[in-house]
Order: sequence, then structure tokens, then C-alpha cells
Amino acid sequence: MTKTEADATTLYGSFRRSMTLNNAGVVVFEQKVLENGSVIIKYSVDIDYSKLGYDLHAIIFLKLTHKAHMSWHVAKELGNIPEVLALYSITGDYDAVAIVKTKNNESLARIIQEMGKRDYVINTYTNVVLYAYKHSYEFNPFNGMMTTGL
Repeated sequence: MTKTEADATTLYGSFRRSMTLNNAGVVVFEQKVLENGSVIIKYSVDIDYSKLGYDLHAIIFLKLTHKAHMSWHVAKELGNIPEVLALYSITGDYDAVAIVKTKNNESLARIIQEMGKRDYVINTYTNVVLYAYKHSYEFNPFNGMMTTGL
């Protein structure tokens, strides 16, 4: 193990050729390397929100005052709305975007009103997602890397 500790950039393929580990051992070792290097930050579960009654997925763009422009306080306050799955500071005509999962139109209207009543929100622009063709959990730049030795 000291060989990899001395040079953290050692490719997994060359490591495999120099060590005698079975595939399960290599995968566990690689997982630990990715965890210790903060590449894997945490593990999560993919939830089918529709089975919990959360059938409406929306993207809410927010125009903020120049002073607020996605400060930590603003991000924390908007992020505390339970239906907000993700909150991003963005470029373009709007300053932030919130990804929201909610139960119905009335609930979405309540969330938009809750965001809009804040003095730092100039206006909002909302899109409702009709279909999701790909999810963030499907992105994997390591696809094939862990088992092929690349």
C-alpha cells in the first residue's frame, strides 16, 4: 500500500499489475482511494418521488437584487425551502435557479410566492418539467474505469 500512498496519481491499471488482489479487493481499494481523495463526497439514494406523491418537477429561475446576488444568506434561506432539491448560482439573465419537486400546482404556486415575497427577489421565471430523459445520477466519468484498469 505504500507504493500508492507515495504517489497518489498512480494509475489503477499499473497498480493492479504490480499487486496481487482479486477484483473485489481492487474495487474496495479504489473506492477508498476515491473517498480519501474527496472524489466521492457522500453516498445517496435515488428516490422515486412520484411514489411519495411528488409528481411535479419545476425549474425556478430567480432574478436577485445586485446586493443579494446569491450571498450565503440568500442561498441558505432559499435552500431551506423543503421542496428545493438543488439551488445554483448561474450566469445569464437570471442569478439563481432552484430545482423543485412538489405535489401539485397549488404547492408550486405557494413555493413561487414564498420565494417572490423575499425583498431580494426581483422576479421569478418558472418552467415545469414534462419528461425527464436523463438524471444526474446517470453521469459517471469513471464508467468502465474501475473494472477495466484505465
